[in-house]
Amino acid sequence: MRFWVFWALGACALWAQGAEDFFNAIEAQLKSNTAKGILMLIFIGIAFYVWRNLDRWREIFFTILGVVLGIMLFFKAPALASWFMGLF
Repeated sequence: MRFWVFWALGACALWAQGAEDFFNAIEAQLKSNTAKGILMLIFIGIAFYVWRNLDRWREIFFTILGVVLGIMLFFKAPALASWFMGLF
């Protein structure tokens, strides 16, 4: 129950402050050199985890693939929408 209350308060705060500015700030942060270094360390950690759990590599691969595709679609949604509308 507490989770949903905090989630609703967070969503309301984002809506009140302008979610577009928030997501633009996150995207700018992800493009920085510091974020690239952190993401490289995360990738190395995931690779080590997969290496230690080779019997579950397919499950881990599809989970990571789904998360990455979801993030890409989330951040590029306006560009994808304009491209899709340009087809018609």
